[in-house]
Amino acid sequence: MRNLLTIAAALCVTAGPGLAQASPEPAAADSSAADTVPAQGIVMPSGSPLRLASIKRGNELAATFTGRVEVSGTYEIELYGKDIYARLWPDAKSRALLPYWDGREAVDELYISNALEFARSVVSEEELAKLKAGRLPLIRGQATIVADEYETNVECDASHFSARFVSVVRNVEVAGEIGSGGEC
Repeated sequence: MRNLLTIAAALCVTAGPGLAQASPEPAAADSSAADTVPAQGIVMPSGSPLRLASIKRGNELAATFTGRVEVSGTYEIELYGKDIYARLWPDAKSRALLPYWDGREAVDELYISNALEFARSVVSEEELAKLKAGRLPLIRGQATIVADEYETNVECDASHFSARFVSVVRNVEVAGEIGSGGEC
């Protein structure tokens, strides 16, 4: 997943120096007065356990972070070809802990980089088998997880966010869903 994001970013992004510059005041409505915007152009929410590790510039704009964070929200697990993909839509409390690019919107969707491990931890093997067999188009639920290896990048002029699943704190499976899932 990380390679896919990196390739897409390299093909789609033309990051000018203005993207990575700090603005005089936080531009996103979700940031509070206590949030900080380092010279690198990342809004670091106050109280976030994550720390900026690196920023890559050039044909791509990407930032990586160290630390672990607890994230709660609604997840969706889908099959694309033979690969499992997992996304989590963080709740407001979790979004308030996740860094994002200055002048862009805060995190609304978080891709789970190790989706199969996540899926095995939040759904039964039986449901996972149904998903893989095409008898279940997607699985939705609510969970609180611990995540690390948080990353954000700008791809095709849109911000994307991902993290590696570490463990489940709480899981409430909602249901298998019939339908296509999210729409572009």
